[in-house]
Amino acid sequence: MIPHGRWTQPGDGPPGSPTTAGAWRRRRCTASRSRRASRPPSTRRRCSRAGSRPCAATSAPTLAPSARATSSTSPGAWCTSRAPGTSAGSRPQYPAELYTLPADRFALDGTQRALDVGCGPGTVALELAGRVGFVFAVDPAAGMLEQGRALAEERGVRNIWWQQGDSSTLLAMGLPPLDSAVMGKSYHWMDRVQVLDDLNKLTIERAGVVILSAGPPGTTPLPGPVVAEVRAAYLGAVRRAGRGVYPEPEESYQATVERSPFSAVDVVPFDQVVVRSLGELIGLQLSNSYSTPAQLGERREAFEEDLREALLKFDSSGRYEETIHTEALIATRP
Repeated sequence: MIPHGRWTQPGDGPPGSPTTAGAWRRRRCTASRSRRASRPPSTRRRCSRAGSRPCAATSAPTLAPSARATSSTSPGAWCTSRAPGTSAGSRPQYPAELYTLPADRFALDGTQRALDVGCGPGTVALELAGRVGFVFAVDPAAGMLEQGRALAEERGVRNIWWQQGDSSTLLAMGLPPLDSAVMGKSYHWMDRVQVLDDLNKLTIERAGVVILSAGPPGTTPLPGPVVAEVRAAYLGAVRRAGRGVYPEPEESYQATVERSPFSAVDVVPFDQVVVRSLGELIGLQLSNSYSTPAQLGERREAFEEDLREALLKFDSSGRYEETIHTEALIATRP
């Protein structure tokens, strides 16, 4: 029996691709019937019919070697050194309005195919899944994908396909025509011009691209310079990124997108107040690409202790508030 949701041979493709849609649906329902037969009656579910939400999709597809993650130092790759076990629990969610905006703009009705490039632990993909038919969630870090699968299982979300890869491998994944694509913080690690050109080839004519330019809540060192000072004492003043340094963009994201095939750009700002506990704030630092446990190595414990002491000296209440500013760039073809 072929496990549900897995691409098993070179001729296979993701759900909905023209050459595999019929075979995938047959395998999907066969696998689902076999699973239901082994479940207690109270936990069995009906198998979805073609065109409706699939009954499971938490297995990671298997791709050809050319479509797997590349080195984090290559132009199309982004940092893969985020800390497993910290990101999903430390990063708060985007404001609900951020999801309502593209849903209204692109008339999402539960039938579309969406791509989340640099999905991490599924912060966006899990929310988007309830508004589209399928979400293809791509990230170079296996640990992030495992967190995403676990969260999807907990929430009963079964229409996400989790795939290890990066922005330079999208064309090799055999994706079906896409209705939309979203990128969060991952966009600044990519070849920003190339990924937009590739998305132009992968999306339908009326598709749109959404870029969250400021990243999800939790990207700004907080509170004030306290975190930055402790981090600099351990890792230096130059902001790191995985095994390299943070690549400062030469132009704004809006300017880059306006030169792309998706040149009709709207920018919508969102503000959100976030309050974190001491433990959440420390966990957040370990999930950021510029202060991961891998970078800290044997000094991680000392880093956490010094950061805890500095934060409590700054505010002994152990609760830290910040207003996060996020801009959603919504881009379409003119």
